[in-house]
Amino acid sequence: MIMNVKEIKPKGLFRALKSTTYEVTAALEEKEQTVNPLPALHAPLKMHDSINFAANEKLKFRHRNQHPFIRKAVMIWKKR
Repeated sequence: MIMNVKEIKPKGLFRALKSTTYEVTAALEEKEQTVNPLPALHAPLKMHDSINFAANEKLKFRHRNQHPFIRKAVMIWKKR
């Protein structure tokens, strides 16, 4: 579908030697795609046997007051 046609006249010293150009704006209408939901409802859930969710190393969590920045801020606040 053509949306707009714009005539662009040449400019400059040699405009008599140049031809007029046209700018065309067009749009393509997309077809609506419909998906049949029935195969997805009847298909079994995919199970991945190759994924291992176990942690390989011990995780260390700091107490919120053990972070050096927070520890310093608490010390400054207590001195008040």
